[in-house]
Amino acid sequence: IFSQLIWLLFCCWALTLSMPSQRAVRFGLCTAAAVLGGAAWACPVWLGQRTSGDLRVRALSAKGSGSSSTAAKPPPTAVQELLHQLYYDLQPGSRREYRMLGYYESDAEREAMEEGGFDTAYGTFEYEGVRTILEHLKLTSNDVVADYGSGAGNVVMQVLLETPVPKCVGVEIVPSRHQKAVGAFEQLLQSPLGKARVQRSESHRRPSGENPAGIREILQLSLRDRSPEGPGSPEAVREVMLVHGDCTALEVPGLSVVITNSLTFPDALMAHIAALPQRYPGLRCIVTTRR
Repeated sequence: IFSQLIWLLFCCWALTLSMPSQRAVRFGLCTAAAVLGGAAWACPVWLGQRTSGDLRVRALSAKGSGSSSTAAKPPPTAVQELLHQLYYDLQPGSRREYRMLGYYESDAEREAMEEGGFDTAYGTFEYEGVRTILEHLKLTSNDVVADYGSGAGNVVMQVLLETPVPKCVGVEIVPSRHQKAVGAFEQLLQSPLGKARVQRSESHRRPSGENPAGIREILQLSLRDRSPEGPGSPEAVREVMLVHGDCTALEVPGLSVVITNSLTFPDALMAHIAALPQRYPGLRCIVTTRR
């Protein structure tokens, strides 16, 4: 994000060279203010953490605590390489990255989301950002995690592969994104790393007629854990739920952590998220890109 903002600032500065001096100064100042404002807007991820019955809100740096701008970038992990491979394969021939997966597949999808109060822009958490969040959350085998607006499912998959969480739920309202998530998990279960971590025990797809109003489909995967980081014995079963529908209509028993890239969510949905601690007494943390 910051490299793109710096490049934009440089291009705008180059434009001022051909302008009259006073106009160039005004244009340059306005551009600099816009770029700095965009950087401040893009940087924080907000964590709401429950302590002593209250929800404490603080900002989490996108780089993570203790990081240095001059530090060497660590080599990619096996999970990181797998995630990139899976999500590139969802867009054959286009090499679209994580941040491109949020775009709508059709005008009909875009119009439906606009009618619901959503912005046409839609972001995606990338691997490094999720890794920073997970380091701060310190998830355990007692947690139940939900990703509201889970898109193509990359956050749910990373939580599954890099934490001992026994149950992770991804809720996505856009049909094409939900189908991308389903496809990615099918590929995960066929990949060598996926087979080394989890093994499909059972899967069940529940169509709209079997779900609460507002929930169109639920794919429920029961996975036998095969990794040393798993929640207990090698025979422990972990659960992934990929939900196509409205997150406000879904009940998640035992919910303890919510992750949501909520920057473009309408106010009504943000109000619902803010009220979750009253609905779930065991909810200890909400991670959001908008307060």
